Order: sequence, then C-alpha cells, then structure tokens
Amino acid sequence: MSQLLHNVLINFDRRVSVSARWRGRHQGQKVRWLRMDFATFRKGVLQVPTQIVLRGRRRIFRFLGWRPELTGLMRLLDGL
Repeated sequence: MSQLLHNVLINFDRRVSVSARWRGRHQGQKVRWLRMDFATFRKGVLQVPTQIVLRGRRRIFRFLGWRPELTGLMRLLDGL
C-alpha cells in the first residue's frame, strides 16, 4: 500500500501545474502531498463526501465538504 501511495503522489507531483504567481504556495502544497502518509491521504483526499449527478453524457461532481487538500486535487484535474 505504501508503494502504491508513493507512486500516486509522485505522479501527482509531475502532473500538477505550478503557476508563477502562486509558486510558493503551490510548491509548499507539493511538498505537503509528498510527505503524506496513507491514512492522511485517504482521509483528506479519497474520503470526501461527494454527490455524483449524471446529466446526459456529463458527470457532475459536487463536493459536499471542503478540505484544504482538495485545491491540489482541483489543479491536478485541470492539468489532465
């Protein structure tokens, strides 16, 4: 499990974008993600209460709870 998490976080680090304006904040967020253990990652990122709405051919994800870790996840999804 530890190796799988490490691979996920390394791929996150490679794919997420860092804007020039927020370089300090984004670099700090990358370091925080890379130092996360599995329990923190699961609680902060994977176990987010979400409502999934299917409309036609679109999926809409509505976050019912907000956590600071989700800003990095949103930047990752924008980069994909």
